[in-house]
Amino acid sequence: IMNVKELGITEKKVRQFEKVGSITAEDLLTFFPRKYVDRREPTGILPPDKESVFYMVPQEVVQKYGKVDFVFVKGVLSNSSIPIKVIWFNQAYLYSRLHSTIGKNVLVCGCVTQEQYKGEWSYKVASPSVFDASGDEALGIYPVYKNVPGMAVDYLKASLRTAADRLCPLPETIPEQILAQHNLVSHSAMVQALHWPATMEDLEEAQRRRRWDDLVYF
Repeated sequence: IMNVKELGITEKKVRQFEKVGSITAEDLLTFFPRKYVDRREPTGILPPDKESVFYMVPQEVVQKYGKVDFVFVKGVLSNSSIPIKVIWFNQAYLYSRLHSTIGKNVLVCGCVTQEQYKGEWSYKVASPSVFDASGDEALGIYPVYKNVPGMAVDYLKASLRTAADRLCPLPETIPEQILAQHNLVSHSAMVQALHWPATMEDLEEAQRRRRWDDLVYF
């Protein structure tokens, strides 16, 4: 058993992980995504009841404090002059990371609505599931995690990667006979595919293996 401190995680971040039940590195690896966003292909702007996958170019980042603190990015849809605003509530710690995306081509996933301000219409996304400035490399199957209060998702993902690098290959938790009989992937392969799915097929096999873990344990 490895305490999360042994992963080089600061005391402040250790306390944040403890609030979601991740005390050991092994606990951290079982902090699985709550859902996945299929962002293998951009969709453009879809109706507001569907999650859109599109690119934008941020031009300005604004931080406001009041009864509700928020930070938002103003910009335009890529290859156009159509304005769009992306907003996050009570996540002021995102300001520096968001500011670093100005002028870049950013992939955004979220439900898009329209709003009118001073007679001008623009698109708006509140609390996007994805805001990624790594360009086409960001396309793929994107895991979405439960929010860890005070922690940026990039830090969470980096910690997960460190834990996997230190602990894998993981000890098997299901007898080899059952693995072979039901053609199940290994424990390590399951964890890898749940956190970093390469294909939908890999993800589905990992989810099937996880259901077997639940059956065996309970």
